[in-house]
Amino acid sequence: MEFTLSPTYPHQPLISALTTFYTLLVDLCYIPASCLSLPLVKTGSHPPRSINHRAASRHGFSNEVIDLTYRIPYLTDDDYKIHGETNPLCYLVPPGKQIPGDEDEYNPLEQEEGEEQWEYAKDPTYQERDDLFKNRNALVLTRGNAYGTELIYDLDKCTITAWNHFTQSDYWTDEPSYSMTSVHNPLYVWINHFLTLEYIPFEGNLIVPLPLEAHGYPGNNPSEEEMEQWREGIKRHEKERGLKNVYIECGWKTDAANSLGINSKDDGKNVANEEQDRRIWEKLEQAREMARNDFQGNVFVEKRKKYMKRIYTESS
Repeated sequence: MEFTLSPTYPHQPLISALTTFYTLLVDLCYIPASCLSLPLVKTGSHPPRSINHRAASRHGFSNEVIDLTYRIPYLTDDDYKIHGETNPLCYLVPPGKQIPGDEDEYNPLEQEEGEEQWEYAKDPTYQERDDLFKNRNALVLTRGNAYGTELIYDLDKCTITAWNHFTQSDYWTDEPSYSMTSVHNPLYVWINHFLTLEYIPFEGNLIVPLPLEAHGYPGNNPSEEEMEQWREGIKRHEKERGLKNVYIECGWKTDAANSLGINSKDDGKNVANEEQDRRIWEKLEQAREMARNDFQGNVFVEKRKKYMKRIYTESS
């Protein structure tokens, strides 16, 4: 029998959106299906003792936060980029590893299995701060590292904040937060980037549109050799962006989100049916299914190999 969360469960939109996002990355032949870990169908939760709950409590996270970590999906390989320099954050203990029991003695000199994730979540800045989530019922969803983004979910408000601790405010609460019914919610924006292939995944990284200045312009009075290297870099980037055409040739529908009326530029003022149309997480799942419906993944993988080999040969 399949487990179903109550329709009134406040965090279901987050669970649904994360499931759509991670499944989309698998659909795009970017992340292997073996790296996608979904809650068990029968329980709606990951297995008991797959998350170090005592480490979570020790680092100040509430029982509600811990319960939510058991219910959300994960990408178990954090080497993949999912937005800029952002990587997944997985709270699950790796297969074959064991967490200590509640009765086991705690040794503060040794890091327990499954504790590093909670240490990171407590202080993503690596500055030994203990004020970021004090008295906050919040869960960090991604690893921003130095130049990436932490997506932070506020369980009390059911909102998401995108925070880059290196370039933005010292406190994530100073940044804008977005409800799960807002088209501007950063998680939805990220999903849409992949649906439309504005972000093109390739070998653990992302090929994204860049302004000219981001291509490493050699500065004032560059030599002809420096200018030539710069031009070649731009040409190569444009060729890599051409991988989008390979996706489309293999059946990927880049207009799926737009055809369902999902537009992050929408200000929400022209919604005919507010209750129905603002359930964006459901529409994004429909868009994912529509985008991949005719996509030939196996054919794409082979064409991608040939395409990338060709452009790198031309660039050498």
